[in-house]
Amino acid sequence: MIRLLVILLFIAVLSLVALALSPDDGRPGPGSRHAMLTDLKQMFHIGDPAAPGTAPPSPEPPSPAPVAALSFAPAVQMHSKPVAPPPDPTRHLKPLLSRLDALEQQLTEVSRQRDTLQQSLHQLSERDMQRQHTLDTLTATVQVQQQQLTTLAETEGVLIETGSVISRRQDAGWKLEDILNRTRVFRKTIAFNRTFPVPPKLFLSLTQLDLTSANTQMQVAATKVDHKGFELVLTTRSEERIRQVQVEWLAHGVTVAAAVDAAAPESQ
Repeated sequence: MIRLLVILLFIAVLSLVALALSPDDGRPGPGSRHAMLTDLKQMFHIGDPAAPGTAPPSPEPPSPAPVAALSFAPAVQMHSKPVAPPPDPTRHLKPLLSRLDALEQQLTEVSRQRDTLQQSLHQLSERDMQRQHTLDTLTATVQVQQQQLTTLAETEGVLIETGSVISRRQDAGWKLEDILNRTRVFRKTIAFNRTFPVPPKLFLSLTQLDLTSANTQMQVAATKVDHKGFELVLTTRSEERIRQVQVEWLAHGVTVAAAVDAAAPESQ
């Protein structure tokens, strides 16, 4: 393109030089100065050859290059703001769901502990029933044996009666009789189920003793023995009171017939 313009410009310059050097006789013709100027105007688009002296047409504005449009599109895309994602509608429910899961786990643990406690309670109930059954069986056996012993004693002219006394620390029968020696006495009156013809003989046995101190003295005695009963006396000497004590007693006497038979030789 530039070379073409340079060539045209060079031709125009040569034509102007030839026009200036050639003589003008004032006649129009193909070789005249006027014809040469007209050819130069048509070559460089100067004026209108049909109407000399008119202004040249205004050049049309160049169309925008497509490159500018292509270069503008990325710039718009580059400066556009990113679109924010829509808010999550369940974001407020997540803490509640976590708390609900924790409560469900705690409820499961509580249910498991409840089942374990129920099983333990059931086992304890079964053991208690077994112990109660064993105790009832032993009690019935003792009653039968006592009845057999009483029947045998009556047949032989002997009266026998047994019993048991349990005293605990909180019983009101305990009295502090000697402060210096820390002597405490427990007294309880026991009545026989039947009246003996003569005062029976008593046998006492200490079957249980629960102490709070190793340095403790314990004494068991029966006083005021008569036909109807006796008085049981427990005496302790210790810095502390005993927790529990159990005493078994047995009264041995004779029937009326045996007493009469025994008194007959003495009267003779």
